[in-house]
Amino acid sequence: MLSRKVPQVAVAYVTLCWGVLQFVDWLSERYALAPALTDFFFYLVVLLTPSVLTVAYFRGGDEPHWTWVEKIGVPVNLAVAGAVLWLNFQGQELGSINQTVTLQDSSGRTVERQVPKSAFRKRLALFFFENTSGDPKLDWLQQGIPIVLATDLSQDLYLGLQDSYNLVDRIRRAGFSYRDVLALGLERQIAKYQRLDYIVTGTVTKTGDRFSVRVDLYETERVKRLARRTYQGTNLFELVDDMSVQLKRDLDVPAQHIDSIADFPVAEVLTRSLTALEHFTLARNFADFDGNYPAALQQFDQATAADPSFATAYLEQIESSLLAAKIDQAERHYEKGQQYAFKLIERYQFFLRTWIWLKGQPEEALQAIEKWVALYPDDLQAHRRLAVHYMNTAQQDRAIATFQRILELDPETSGHLLQMGLLERQNGRYAEALRLFEQFGNREERRSTAYENMADTYRLQGQFEQARSLYQQSLALDDNNTGAQLGLASLASSTGEFAGALEFNRLALANSRTSDQKENAYANLLTHYSLRHQWQKVVPLIPQFLTTNNGLINSLLNQAFILDSYVLVGQQDMAFAALKRMQAQVGSSPLLATFVQMGYLRVYLALEDAARAEPLIPQIEATLHRYSLDQLIDAIELERRRGGVAELRKDYKQALQFYQRHLKRNPTDAESHADIGRCYRLLGDPANAKASLAKALQVIPALPEAHYELAEIALAEGDRSTALKEIQYTLKVLEGADQSDKLLIKAKALSGRLISPTPAVQ
Repeated sequence: MLSRKVPQVAVAYVTLCWGVLQFVDWLSERYALAPALTDFFFYLVVLLTPSVLTVAYFRGGDEPHWTWVEKIGVPVNLAVAGAVLWLNFQGQELGSINQTVTLQDSSGRTVERQVPKSAFRKRLALFFFENTSGDPKLDWLQQGIPIVLATDLSQDLYLGLQDSYNLVDRIRRAGFSYRDVLALGLERQIAKYQRLDYIVTGTVTKTGDRFSVRVDLYETERVKRLARRTYQGTNLFELVDDMSVQLKRDLDVPAQHIDSIADFPVAEVLTRSLTALEHFTLARNFADFDGNYPAALQQFDQATAADPSFATAYLEQIESSLLAAKIDQAERHYEKGQQYAFKLIERYQFFLRTWIWLKGQPEEALQAIEKWVALYPDDLQAHRRLAVHYMNTAQQDRAIATFQRILELDPETSGHLLQMGLLERQNGRYAEALRLFEQFGNREERRSTAYENMADTYRLQGQFEQARSLYQQSLALDDNNTGAQLGLASLASSTGEFAGALEFNRLALANSRTSDQKENAYANLLTHYSLRHQWQKVVPLIPQFLTTNNGLINSLLNQAFILDSYVLVGQQDMAFAALKRMQAQVGSSPLLATFVQMGYLRVYLALEDAARAEPLIPQIEATLHRYSLDQLIDAIELERRRGGVAELRKDYKQALQFYQRHLKRNPTDAESHADIGRCYRLLGDPANAKASLAKALQVIPALPEAHYELAEIALAEGDRSTALKEIQYTLKVLEGADQSDKLLIKAKALSGRLISPTPAVQ
């Protein structure tokens, strides 16, 4: 071996390879190359060692030609090395962690942007810290420090961060709030559900003027603590600047990237005032966790009083003002935010600009979003904002395409598959919706939600056994899944199993922890009683339902949907009194005034007052178009209301056209098939009437309106036995309905005609 110089070659090879690995590692740090590049070269030099030693051995001797060992061994070694490298590094990025994007900025100049590739983005769950000082006056720091840290880290697109305010729904569903210290196990569960790779948490204490903050970084999958750092000092904002940089290093963000990006001191893009920060933190808690927007606005006002240039506070105030139904205040906060927009990082300046739609300028809002996407093509928040715009404007296909683009940028954000599935289902594309829900449920922690949504999709197609099975599988995975419980309640109502429906509704209401869950439970119960025309049971539930709504604006909108129930129970004075109270609450806002008009429209239609109802429809439509809220036009079923007006005027042909137009835009609305069937019957077209009514009953077999129409058709065709069967089922569904209910009165009259003997022909 020595004579063939194998040891010398081996030492030289190891030395050379060590140098190459060090050089590659330096290149990765210096030029922001993929960390896997170093691993690739390490694998390569190890895998080529047999060839190097073989060649050294035989070439170090007297053999004049290549031996069969070399001729066979070296190619085989190279083939094995190639296969191992391919198996271990296929699909991995081995080049730069960044990509260069050339585009035009807002002034039309061509600029180049360096943006991180999605494969290298670090995804973090940033949870609230724990106050270990024993002083409850410092509890606000539990949320305040993560707020400051999240703001600082948000300057770096390399990090995909969700803080506790982004994760509020999962936290509240677990029965906790901002007041609680979460167990690491729950934090891991939430992070895994959101597909976040790292968990950041910590503790805070204060002695005199000196803060002491400990930051813990964990890997989500293994719950392995990767770092624990402690920071001490009197300036909290400077401490956060230090901890954000160190956190990036602990996450193995390349040093070149850390050194090259623009990173403002957090005090420059948030606030320098601890007093302002404290009030801002309390406001976020009130708004995001408690849904107490009036209290939040008071705290925001105190924050901006302590720091009048607090642009982030003005930005947050806009949404809270909107949800509190104070549009005029939201517009003022928008203007103040614009005044101090220079204190926001550039991406958030675009976000602020998108709120200009509140001033009735949706085109300018869209332009701001499009510029945001153009200048930051890898900013997921920009694409999400664009998707929301498309959803608001009822452009579902564009919204789906935008969510798909987000998934291309970052495949780990697969939570958007759920939203895509809901949009596909809304469009009536059930097979594609099921595929997306199934893909969403690939991870075990999401499977219960996936099964619930797949079950909803089968139920809307009238495939009840598949739906029931999936609801049960969902509950087997999560016995507190209120969505699955409500799905079983809806299925039972639709199929006439009314006792079971009430039991599932009560169970879901008992298990509801968040305001959204309670709202859905009450809404489902109201739908159950409305199906049976039991308006006297609907009315007492209205106040309870409205108290669950998230903000006054949602309460106003839901009131507009439900006030006609007072008319149907014979209490129209209460309906008009509620509408007057709504008018007093909305002020001068044209948008909120539209909600009141929606309420009047429903009430007038319930009173069969076509003359007063009809003029409201174009007014509502024009205002919603002005604010680009076309989705709301479909949600309030404006075309269906036009059909109702036409029916009251006995123009059944026009009513049919309106109902068909509504169904085209809302293909999952089974009740519209019953409206269409009724119009066909009244137009003397029983064949098309029966076909439409069959479609309605496929989805809601217990729909009393459809059974009544079939009874009328059967009687007209001389089929008294079928007519009697249909009207008896109608009366069974309407058991317990208000005696003044018009459908019940008509059904009883038809039943009487069918039961009474037919007069003999003289």
